[in-house]
Amino acid sequence: MLQEFLNAQLLPIDNEEYFGKLQKVADTLAKTLQKNKAKVLTYTLTALDPEVSVDNPDIAEVKELVIKKWNTFATNSKDSPTTFIRAIMLEALKIVSSETSSSCLIWLASRNIYKHFRLVGKEEEIISAFLQQLGQQNENNAFLNWSLPTETKSENLSVVLKSITGATVDKAELYNSLVAAAIYSAWGEGGLNPQAPQNGAQWGTFFADKTSDAIVKLINSAFKIEAKEINSNQQLLQDSFNRLLTQTQSEIFQKNSFLQIRTQLLWWKEACYSTSLKQSYRNQPNGLLQVILAADYNTLLPYNYPKSVDFFLRETQHLLSKDDDKKIKIGDVLKQIQTSSDILKLIFQEPNVEGGRISLLNFVKGLVWKKYTLEEFKACIGIMENTDTTLSDFTLWLLHDFQSLKIINSK
Repeated sequence: MLQEFLNAQLLPIDNEEYFGKLQKVADTLAKTLQKNKAKVLTYTLTALDPEVSVDNPDIAEVKELVIKKWNTFATNSKDSPTTFIRAIMLEALKIVSSETSSSCLIWLASRNIYKHFRLVGKEEEIISAFLQQLGQQNENNAFLNWSLPTETKSENLSVVLKSITGATVDKAELYNSLVAAAIYSAWGEGGLNPQAPQNGAQWGTFFADKTSDAIVKLINSAFKIEAKEINSNQQLLQDSFNRLLTQTQSEIFQKNSFLQIRTQLLWWKEACYSTSLKQSYRNQPNGLLQVILAADYNTLLPYNYPKSVDFFLRETQHLLSKDDDKKIKIGDVLKQIQTSSDILKLIFQEPNVEGGRISLLNFVKGLVWKKYTLEEFKACIGIMENTDTTLSDFTLWLLHDFQSLKIINSK
């Protein structure tokens, strides 16, 4: 992103050393974002807005880091310090977007607010291209993960077995053992039999004992080697079968999981029952309806899902509200939410006040608990409360914020 801003002449610097310092700051920030998903959200909401205040906490934080690397930054950035800082933040976001959850978080945080910011010209082209790429990337990943497999992905069982060595007896060792058992020890020649052949049964008893021991020992030794090789092949077969079984079980579990999600969504839509309110969605006032729809729907979904899932929510709301696609001011929706504050306090825990840019969901929570006022909407969100929206869009915005929060809170 830094290079693209520089190529578009949005950053008035012509010194490679200065550019390198900005890149180092972006790399440092990226390491911070990898450890702090909440920062990914606030950086996204801040970096996308060309009108963000220089006093914004994230802007001030990054500016301080830049000055440590480049002590003449204030002089060289001239009249566009926030453009420099936003470009650095966007570069850091681009770096961390290579990781799936961060990519999804950036996309969720930006997809609703982005169109309301006053981006123009080359800057708008650069940022749009970045977000569109993220959107397509997340859609592709979601489609692969969400779609029911049409055919098994399991590989054919293939095992390369070790060759089995034929069991053989050492002829020389057997010969020596037989000689030792047969020849009278007093005659030499390697004989160990204490009885001469003419002693009949005594000679034969020793001979039988010694030769049988020798034969058993040699045969056992030969088959022990063969058994070891057979056992090794048995382990190879067992490991291969286990891998295949694990993969098959995983595929079955995946199919069942997605079927269960689909079943739950269909049941939820047909039942029109809010698990948050413990009552029907029907006849709930606007404002409250949009919040509880987003809150309940969020509990049924993984954080990365295809675009069609948003349309399912739109259709569900359309069945419940005839005015869901009519233009309405965001401030008017927020006023409607305020009238249901007592009910929503049962759903939302009392939040802490946050500085800088926050999500629409966090503003709604703060509004319900009187931590924020409508007059603070512009400072918190970055757009005016008289901005046009629709109830459907407002619901989806809240849903995406719920999903962002799910990523931030995931381990």
